[in-house]
Amino acid sequence: MYTPHRLGAVGETLAADYLSTHGYTLLDRNWRAAHYLRGELDIVAHLGNRLVFVEVKTSSATSAHALAHITTQKCRQLQSLAFAWRDAHPDVGGYSRGDVIAVTIPRHNPDQTALLHLEGVW
Repeated sequence: MYTPHRLGAVGETLAADYLSTHGYTLLDRNWRAAHYLRGELDIVAHLGNRLVFVEVKTSSATSAHALAHITTQKCRQLQSLAFAWRDAHPDVGGYSRGDVIAVTIPRHNPDQTALLHLEGVW
């Protein structure tokens, strides 16, 4: 059984691996803006001419449980962080999209780990 912090780290690694194998180029992980913005961008990636900001939610229960944490307020926070990332990286172009990846790692059966990728959520 993973601690909550370790569970999240494992989920982010699985999400990054998934994106890499599906043609995404990873640009950043766990990016934090200046002190005036709270939170972090879990993964920033590039796919074709699309800049993709990915929020990863990991749960030992269900994907629905993980996705329940994507609130309107959380989406606003992620959008603010995405704007800050773009300001800090003016050389990276492309249209933007905000995705969510829900990773489920069952507590008693981690071999049945599941990943759900939702594109254009925010």
